[in-house]
Amino acid sequence: MKCNFKEQVKKRPRCASIKSTIHRQSDIATMSYTHLSLEERYQIYALKGAQHSIKFIAGALGRSPSTISR
Repeated sequence: MKCNFKEQVKKRPRCASIKSTIHRQSDIATMSYTHLSLEERYQIYALKGAQHSIKFIAGALGRSPSTISR
C-alpha cells in the first residue's frame, strides 16, 4: 500500500487505497443473520423471568449470548 505524503508535513498520510479497500471488502463480505422468531422471544422472556442466565438461555435456544442480551 503506497501512501502519498510529504515528509516535511506533520499531518497523517493520506492513503487513497485504504478507502477503496474498505469499499471492496464491504462488497465482498455479506452478513448472514436471522431475526429472533416470536416463539424464541417468548422463550427468552419466560427463561429470564425464571432467573436463568444469559448463557443458559443461549445454549437452550442455540443462539449466541450476545443475541440474547440485546
